[in-house]
Amino acid sequence: MKQIPFKLRYPILLTALGSMLMASPAMADDAEAQQDEAKDPIERIIVTARLRQELLNKIPVSVSVFSGEQMERTGIRNINDIIEATPGVTYDSIGGMASGSPVIRGLAQPGLVGDETNVAVFIDGVYASGRDASFLPYGGLQRVEVVRGPQSAIYGRNAFAGAINYITREPSDQFEFGINTSAGTHGMHDAHLYLSGALTERFKARLDLSDSSSGSTIRNVNTITGERIDNRRLGEVDNQLARLKLVYDGDNTKVSLAHTYIDTKETPRATAHVQHNGGFGIRNAQQEFGVLVNGTHITFNPATGQWDLLGDWVFTGDPQKYLGVVDNDLWRASFTGIAPEATGTERTVNRTSLVIDHNFDNFSVTYLGGYNKTDYEINLGQLKTHSGMAILPTFVAENLPPASAFPDAPAGLQVQNLAFGTVYMGIQGYDLGGQPNDEREEYSHELRFVGNHDGMDWAFGAFYSKLKLDQLTTIGVVGADSYSSMIFNAAGNGFEDNGLIPLQGTYYETTTKSAFAAVDFSITDQLTMALEGRFTREDKFANNHTDNRAPGVLFPTGEMDGSWSYFTPRITLDWDANETTLYYLNIGKGAKSGGLNGSAEGEEMTFDPEQNWTYEVGMKSFLFDSKLRFNIAAYYIDWDKQQVRDFSTLGNQENAVPAVIVTNLGKTEVKGLELDGRWQITDNFGWNFAAAYNDATVKVGGLGPEFGFLDYEAQGMSPTEYPASQTLTMVSTRPPFFGVVGQMTLPPEGTLVSDGDISGNKMPRTSRVTLNSGIDYVRDWGNLNSFSELSFSYRSKQYLDATNSTELPSAVTAKFTIGFETESLRMSLFVDNLTNNNTPSGGYRKYLWNGKPQFVVEPRMGRTAGINLSYKFR
Repeated sequence: MKQIPFKLRYPILLTALGSMLMASPAMADDAEAQQDEAKDPIERIIVTARLRQELLNKIPVSVSVFSGEQMERTGIRNINDIIEATPGVTYDSIGGMASGSPVIRGLAQPGLVGDETNVAVFIDGVYASGRDASFLPYGGLQRVEVVRGPQSAIYGRNAFAGAINYITREPSDQFEFGINTSAGTHGMHDAHLYLSGALTERFKARLDLSDSSSGSTIRNVNTITGERIDNRRLGEVDNQLARLKLVYDGDNTKVSLAHTYIDTKETPRATAHVQHNGGFGIRNAQQEFGVLVNGTHITFNPATGQWDLLGDWVFTGDPQKYLGVVDNDLWRASFTGIAPEATGTERTVNRTSLVIDHNFDNFSVTYLGGYNKTDYEINLGQLKTHSGMAILPTFVAENLPPASAFPDAPAGLQVQNLAFGTVYMGIQGYDLGGQPNDEREEYSHELRFVGNHDGMDWAFGAFYSKLKLDQLTTIGVVGADSYSSMIFNAAGNGFEDNGLIPLQGTYYETTTKSAFAAVDFSITDQLTMALEGRFTREDKFANNHTDNRAPGVLFPTGEMDGSWSYFTPRITLDWDANETTLYYLNIGKGAKSGGLNGSAEGEEMTFDPEQNWTYEVGMKSFLFDSKLRFNIAAYYIDWDKQQVRDFSTLGNQENAVPAVIVTNLGKTEVKGLELDGRWQITDNFGWNFAAAYNDATVKVGGLGPEFGFLDYEAQGMSPTEYPASQTLTMVSTRPPFFGVVGQMTLPPEGTLVSDGDISGNKMPRTSRVTLNSGIDYVRDWGNLNSFSELSFSYRSKQYLDATNSTELPSAVTAKFTIGFETESLRMSLFVDNLTNNNTPSGGYRKYLWNGKPQFVVEPRMGRTAGINLSYKFR
């Protein structure tokens, strides 16, 4: 059979989770991966997941591989596409790229947890920190490897649940020039140019330039009224990339120097503020018996001369949560549009790597150096007003015009002069900002020695890195009317006069030092054992230099530091039964260091390390003359002290925005099973299939924010007695009396509230079942070849909170590609989200400018279609 140009002999499905063992065109560039076509209908692929070249079907680790050619041909454009095509992996990216969090095998991070994700990202071997690291333009990539299971022994820092490796293309020996362009519906477009070739006999270079836009099916339109706010497409990502890679290839030494520049702009995503229907708590005395918006709850009884409480003894505050299913109808009923002042996310990235390899007779030495610098700013905000309070010094309030001078002043406005100032209740506004902006700079050095002695492979080395991170959360309030705007501006937090103002800022430094070693030896001709281990020490420093969460109140935490050390071993046994079958046992420890909460005090200032032990058994095999390939793996994960999102109690008062902190949960167990494969049915037809099951159950755990709700039954929680009563000051706001009139103790003894125990619940933001299936067809027409692919991806429902009372429904998405190619030209048509699935991407709970929590939901992009054209010059 004639060899198909672009090495697309056996193309793989875009969303087939089993793609890791399919015919990967880019991997076919490795001579060692080439097999006799008549003998191997499905190619054997070379990967470097264990820092050395190995056949994918012979590596005792679960890995998915996506080649650069495959991604270009089938329209894989971002991390979401990769995740959809990987078994047992989901992605949580609500709000923007700064909140991205891959979830592997149920090891989820509920919400914005700390600075890092549970999955490490590496670009040409250099660790890239930050939640936005996985958002990388895909032009010029050789391949992407998604490694499942803890990789702390091999990769070190934060490879807690797995790792994503981006490998960029090497310069070619001969001159090449190519262009890959796409144009699609809803503003989608992409253009990638590259130049590659030899400069001298020893030097080669490659230059990649790309400009892309994801487009968006969602306009900035109020779905309730139909009003168009502005002309922006929401959630649209524009990327510009420039990468230069220089390679010197000597007799025994190879030097590779690469620099990548990325400029990203993302418009705000269409998150909607959902009306709460649960989470009723006991209101604070100042809120319930102070100056009230909705009238008073006490009245004077002339017959007794006493003040009586109106209604039930236990008063509840506003609902704090949304309980129920989060679907598209909920979003459409809630979305009022994105504020024109909200500009979205802007990010600039500079990444430099230097790799020096030198080969001696019996071993090699590798130096790997990296420097990364990332800056991003975030400005988000829904165009929906909320009521709140502001306090002004008396001398300021006396010089302001009265509310009667403003015809549009809020109807429920109440103003009260107190000893410490003037209180304004019921002013209206919507907030902007509220997300941390990053200035991140890091550099790293690694020295690695690799060799072989008497048939035993060995490696050892050392690693050092320094991270400097300055995070600043900003916020601004836009008044809904002229009077509210005046009060906000006078209080110093109005957007009209002050723009986005600092709310809370912390400078962090993290120094990481580690030493690692590995040995791989044969016990018998077929049985091999690998022992790996890494000792890591992290020293952290934080300085909370800004803290303005409560108006007029300053909480300076100042400087703090901490150190954590841990050892992460891994032992692997693999039995190479024959040329086509491998059995393996893998036991490894994943660790993620503890850290500092720069925005907290007391016990909340630090959080402990989390760790997991993963026990995995698996088999990789080819059957029926290598026409059927399948992998199966079963695993058990013992996960302890997982780091979860919480809110600092430091600023928990009316009109104070609590800062996000990290705390430790308890203990979780994960039981899982993965199956993936490919069946080359005929020379033309191929079927990809994959399935994963992950049961992540909390065994021991309790969350502070879930404690104290009166509607514990609605949240599926157990009750406990409220631990303390409040002595409340009663204030009358109606005649015949005004002001303080006495005190009362609430709630009465025996009042039941939720106990915060979530033991037995499922971990949020993880799907128990993921499925993928797809069919592809390739036909050789002589000088012209055609290809087509249709794939489906399914993920089961997810819980969005620790109480399992908020649920994201299951979702099915589909993709289709059809095209043709010659030796130099490729053209294809593609359709994403073929069935126009509208299940929301997810939801989360945040705090507004008025100090109250708000649940938001984000919609999914609709169906898009486009055309791709690629031409290669030689």
